[in-house]
Amino acid sequence: LSEGEESLSESEQSLSEGEESLSEGEESLSEGEESLSGSEESLSGSEESMSESEESLSEGEKSLSEGEESLNEGEESLSEGEESLSESEESLNEGEESLSEGEESLNEGEESLSEGEE
Repeated sequence: LSEGEESLSESEQSLSEGEESLSEGEESLSEGEESLSGSEESLSGSEESMSESEESLSEGEKSLSEGEESLNEGEESLSEGEESLSESEESLNEGEESLSEGEESLNEGEESLSEGEE
Protein backbone atom coordinates (compact mmCIF):
# COMPACT_ATOMS: atom_id res chain seq x y z
CA LEU A 1 0.00 0.00 0.00
CA SER A 2 2.83 2.36 0.88
CA GLU A 3 4.42 1.67 -2.49
CA GLY A 4 1.10 2.34 -4.19
CA GLU A 5 0.76 5.66 -2.39
CA GLU A 6 4.34 6.56 -3.38
CA SER A 7 3.62 5.60 -6.98
CA LEU A 8 0.40 7.64 -6.88
CA SER A 9 2.33 10.61 -5.45
CA GLU A 10 4.93 10.29 -8.22
CA SER A 11 2.15 10.06 -10.81
CA GLU A 12 0.52 13.20 -9.41
CA GLN A 13 3.89 15.00 -9.46
CA SER A 14 4.45 13.85 -13.05
CA LEU A 15 0.93 15.00 -13.96
CA SER A 16 1.60 18.37 -12.33
CA GLU A 17 4.88 18.70 -14.27
CA GLY A 18 3.04 17.72 -17.45
CA GLU A 19 0.39 20.37 -16.86
CA GLU A 20 3.13 22.95 -16.22
CA SER A 21 4.89 21.88 -19.42
CA LEU A 22 1.59 22.05 -21.31
CA SER A 23 0.98 25.56 -19.94
CA GLU A 24 4.48 26.64 -21.05
CA GLY A 25 3.84 25.09 -24.47
CA GLU A 26 0.57 27.00 -24.82
CA GLU A 27 2.34 30.23 -23.83
CA SER A 28 5.11 29.53 -26.34
CA LEU A 29 2.49 28.79 -29.01
CA SER A 30 0.72 32.07 -28.22
CA GLU A 31 4.03 33.97 -28.53
CA GLY A 32 4.72 32.18 -31.83
CA GLU A 33 1.32 33.16 -33.20
CA GLU A 34 1.91 36.77 -32.13
CA SER A 35 5.33 36.75 -33.80
CA LEU A 36 3.80 35.22 -36.97
CA SER A 37 1.12 37.92 -36.99
CA GLY A 38 3.84 40.58 -36.72
CA SER A 39 5.79 38.96 -39.55
CA GLU A 40 2.69 38.85 -41.77
CA GLU A 41 2.02 42.53 -41.04
CA SER A 42 5.64 43.37 -41.87
CA LEU A 43 5.43 41.34 -45.09
CA SER A 44 2.24 43.14 -46.06
CA GLY A 45 3.97 46.50 -45.45
CA SER A 46 6.94 45.39 -47.55
CA GLU A 47 4.67 44.28 -50.41
CA GLU A 48 2.85 47.64 -50.29
CA SER A 49 6.18 49.49 -50.31
CA MET A 50 7.39 47.39 -53.26
CA SER A 51 4.16 48.10 -55.14
CA GLU A 52 4.60 51.85 -54.53
CA SER A 53 8.22 51.63 -55.71
CA GLU A 54 7.17 49.85 -58.91
CA GLU A 55 4.50 52.51 -59.51
CA SER A 56 7.07 55.26 -58.93
CA LEU A 57 9.49 53.55 -61.32
CA SER A 58 6.76 53.27 -63.96
CA GLU A 59 5.99 57.00 -63.58
CA GLY A 60 9.70 57.78 -63.84
CA GLU A 61 10.02 55.78 -67.06
CA LYS A 62 6.94 57.53 -68.46
CA SER A 63 8.40 60.92 -67.53
CA LEU A 64 11.73 59.97 -69.14
CA SER A 65 9.93 58.89 -72.31
CA GLU A 66 8.03 62.21 -72.41
CA GLY A 67 11.31 64.07 -71.85
CA GLU A 68 12.97 62.26 -74.75
CA GLU A 69 9.96 63.01 -76.97
CA SER A 70 10.12 66.68 -75.99
CA LEU A 71 13.88 66.73 -76.70
CA ASN A 72 13.29 65.20 -80.14
CA GLU A 73 10.63 67.82 -80.88
CA GLY A 74 13.03 70.55 -79.71
CA GLU A 75 15.79 69.25 -81.98
CA GLU A 76 13.34 69.11 -84.91
CA SER A 77 12.20 72.67 -84.19
CA LEU A 78 15.85 73.81 -83.98
CA SER A 79 16.60 72.13 -87.31
CA GLU A 80 13.60 73.88 -88.90
CA GLY A 81 14.74 77.20 -87.40
CA GLU A 82 18.25 76.75 -88.84
CA GLU A 83 16.75 75.93 -92.25
CA SER A 84 14.55 79.02 -92.07
CA LEU A 85 17.57 81.15 -91.07
CA SER A 86 19.56 79.76 -93.99
CA GLU A 87 16.70 80.63 -96.38
CA SER A 88 16.50 84.14 -94.89
CA GLU A 89 20.27 84.64 -95.36
CA GLU A 90 19.96 83.44 -98.97
CA SER A 91 17.07 85.85 -99.56
CA LEU A 92 19.07 88.67 -97.96
CA ASN A 93 22.05 87.91 -100.23
CA GLU A 94 19.79 87.95 -103.28
CA GLY A 95 18.33 91.27 -102.10
CA GLU A 96 21.81 92.76 -101.65
CA GLU A 97 22.81 91.48 -105.11
CA SER A 98 19.66 93.00 -106.63
CA LEU A 99 20.36 96.27 -104.80
CA SER A 100 23.93 96.28 -106.10
CA GLU A 101 22.66 95.67 -109.66
CA GLY A 102 20.14 98.48 -109.18
CA GLU A 103 22.89 100.89 -108.04
CA GLU A 104 25.03 99.86 -111.01
CA SER A 105 22.09 100.41 -113.37
CA LEU A 106 21.43 103.81 -111.72
CA ASN A 107 25.09 104.79 -112.18
CA GLU A 108 24.96 103.76 -115.84
CA GLY A 109 21.75 105.76 -116.24
CA GLU A 110 23.33 108.87 -114.69
CA GLU A 111 26.41 108.42 -116.87
CA SER A 112 24.23 108.06 -119.96
CA LEU A 113 22.25 111.14 -118.94
CA SER A 114 25.46 113.08 -118.40
CA GLU A 115 26.69 112.04 -121.85
CA GLY A 116 23.33 112.99 -123.33
CA GLU A 117 23.55 116.47 -121.78
CA GLU A 118 27.02 116.94 -123.24
